Amino acid sequence: MKRALLLTSCILAGGVAMSQESNPITVKLERTVDMVDQEIINSNRGKIKSIKNMNGATENTVLWSEDFSNGIPTGWTNAGFDEFGAPDPNQLWEFRGPNTTPDNTVGSRGAYGSAAPLASATTANGFVVFDSDFLDNAGPAGNFGNGLSAAPHNAQLTTSTINLANDPNVVLQFEQYYRRFAGPGGSQAVTGTYIEFSTDGGTTFGNRIAVNSNIAVNAATANPNQVKLNVSSIIGGQSNVKIRFIFDGDYYVWMVDDIEIVEVPSHELQFTAFSGAPAHDILFRNLTGSNPKYGHMSKKQCRDIYFDANAYNFGNSTQTNVRLEIDILDATNNVVFTTTTPSAPSLITGDTLSFATLTTSTPWQTCNAPEGEYRVIYKMASDSIPAAAGSIQPIDTFVVRITDSINALNFGDVISNTIGTNTNFGEDAVQFASSFELTNSERAFGSWAWVSVNSVPGALINVYVYDSTGFDFATGFPNPPLIVVSHTLTQADIDARRIQFDFTDANGVPLYLSTGGYYIGYEFFSNTSATPVFIGNNATFPQPGRSSIFYITRAGVTPSWITGFNNSNTFTAPIIRMITCPEAQAAACMTISVDEVKVNEAINVYPNPTSGLLNLEFDNAKGGYNATLVNTNGQVVYSKGFHASVNHVETFDFTSMAAGLYMLQVRSDDGRMSTYKVNIQ
Repeated sequence: MKRALLLTSCILAGGVAMSQESNPITVKLERTVDMVDQEIINSNRGKIKSIKNMNGATENTVLWSEDFSNGIPTGWTNAGFDEFGAPDPNQLWEFRGPNTTPDNTVGSRGAYGSAAPLASATTANGFVVFDSDFLDNAGPAGNFGNGLSAAPHNAQLTTSTINLANDPNVVLQFEQYYRRFAGPGGSQAVTGTYIEFSTDGGTTFGNRIAVNSNIAVNAATANPNQVKLNVSSIIGGQSNVKIRFIFDGDYYVWMVDDIEIVEVPSHELQFTAFSGAPAHDILFRNLTGSNPKYGHMSKKQCRDIYFDANAYNFGNSTQTNVRLEIDILDATNNVVFTTTTPSAPSLITGDTLSFATLTTSTPWQTCNAPEGEYRVIYKMASDSIPAAAGSIQPIDTFVVRITDSINALNFGDVISNTIGTNTNFGEDAVQFASSFELTNSERAFGSWAWVSVNSVPGALINVYVYDSTGFDFATGFPNPPLIVVSHTLTQADIDARRIQFDFTDANGVPLYLSTGGYYIGYEFFSNTSATPVFIGNNATFPQPGRSSIFYITRAGVTPSWITGFNNSNTFTAPIIRMITCPEAQAAACMTISVDEVKVNEAINVYPNPTSGLLNLEFDNAKGGYNATLVNTNGQVVYSKGFHASVNHVETFDFTSMAAGLYMLQVRSDDGRMSTYKVNIQ
C-alpha cells in the first residue's frame, strides 16, 4: 500500500495518460494541426464508467452547481493577464450558448485546436471555453502572435461566493475537454490548467491544484472528460468559498461545463495513474511488461495476457478486500473468461493500491479463444463495492481482436492522433516502424496502415520489413531490409483511409519470416511539404519503448532513430498492420515455396487482370483441385472444389468481388499448391 495525495484528480471518461521509454535525444514538439480527424476520434474507445449500486440508493446530494444555462453568471469574475502580469481585456473566457456568435456547436476557432464543442451533458444550453489557440493566431495556421492576444496566456474565471458551512465532506466535479501544448512560461513539462480556492470571499486564494497534469504534449482528454476532486480539507465546512479556474499556458484550448459540488460518497474506488504507471494496463506473454502489446493477434501469433490496475479510495470509508476483477466478453456478450486478483490489504481514504498488488495471476489464454472481437472489462471491487447501497464502482472497457490473419499494436479502431510529415518529425524520409514479435514462423502477404483524410495525393511511401536483430538507435538496422515496396499515395487511398502494400514476389509467394522480431517501417516523402501524409496512432495502452520507433529528419536535429518525444504520447502505436497466412490455411500457406510453384507450368491463368471471369487452363495436369481466393486482409472470400482432366478449362465468376488485388491459391489433392496474383478490375 502506498500513500497518495488526498487531492487527486481522477479521470472518469477515458482520458489517456502515457509514459514511454525514450532515446536520450530531446526534441521539442511543435504545434500540430493534423492532431485528429474529428469524425472518428475515439470511435471505439472504451469509456470509463462509474456505476452506482442502486439497492435503495440515491445520488449524492448536489450542494451547488452551475451549468451555464444563462451564460457566465452575474457575480463571477472573468479576467486575463499577459506574460508580465498586466491585465489583458482580450484574454478572457468565452460563453458558447445557443444564441451566441459563435454558438455552442463550436469549440476552438484557432488553427490547431479542436473545433468540436464540449460534449457535456448540458452542452445544449452552453459551456465556457478558453481558446488560447484562437486568441494567439486568429485562425490561420502559422499566424503566431497576430491574434487578439499573443500567447502565453493566463485567464482566470472565478465563481461568486458559495456557502458550505454545513458541508464538511465535499467533492468538486466538472466536465471538460482539454488539449495541451505548453504550460507556464512555455514549458512543455508543466501543466497549464489549475483550480484555486478562497475561503475568505476572494480576498486571498491558495491551495492550487493542477488538473490535466497527465496529459502529454499535443495530446488531449476525451470529450467529455469528468474531473473529480475531493476538496474537503480545503473548502469543507467553509461559508465564504470562491473557486477559480485558471488556464496558464501556451495553446490549445480548455472547455468546461456542469460544475458541481457534491457530498463525498461513503464507498467509491477509482482507477488512477500512479508513479508513472497507467490507471490500468495489459501485459503480454509475461509479467515484466517488456513485450509489445497487441490489440490485434492472429491465432498463430496468440499470447497469454495478464491485467493490472491502480486503485484509489475516493470515498469516506475504508475499503476491505480491494481487488481487480476482469471479465472478457465475446461479440454476443457471453463471458468467456473471468479472473480476480488475490485479496489485498484494507485501503483507507486517500490511499492508493498499485499494480504491484493488483495484477492478475491467471492469464487469458488467447490461443484457446475463437476468432472474434472481445471486450476486456476492468472492474475495481471491495467488500463494500458494489455491495453497499450507494457505492460507486469504476468500470472500463477495451477491445482486443483475435483474428484470422491480422497482427497490430493498436486496440480496436481508436485513432488517438495522427503522425506523419510535419515540422516535428521531418518533411521527407521520416519513417515510422512497428514491432512484430513472432511466436511462430509466418508468411506475410502484406501490410496496410490507416491514412488520414488530411493527407495529400502525390506523396511517395516506401515500406520496409526489417529483421530487428542488431538494431541500434544510432546506427539503425545492420542488415538490409527483407523487402522494400513503394507506392505513390492516391486520392482513392485517402478516401478509403487505407494504404496497402503487397509482400508477395512475382510468383505470388508471400514473404517468409522465421520466429523472432521484425519491424514494418513506413517511410514518407512529402515533396518538401507539398504533399503531406499522415497515418493514425493509437494510445490506448502505453507500449514498451522499442515497440514503436521512428526515424526523425527534422531540420536542426541529427537524423536518427528514436522511440518518442519527451513528455508526449504522440507516438505510441502507429496503426500499421501485418497481413499473414489465414489460419484456416496456415499449414498450406507456410509450405509455399519456389519449388512448389513449378506446378504453375501445368496451369495457364487468364485473363489477368480480369473484369470478373477468370479461366484456369490445365495442360497435362489432372485430378482433384481446390481453388481459394484470398483478399489483401488475408480473408478467404471464395472457395471451389473441382476435377481437372487434360486440356480442362475451369472458369470462375468473380464479378461480385470488389475491385483490387487478390491471391488465388490452387491446391491439388496430392498436397501441391500454386499461388497466383489476380487483379480484379
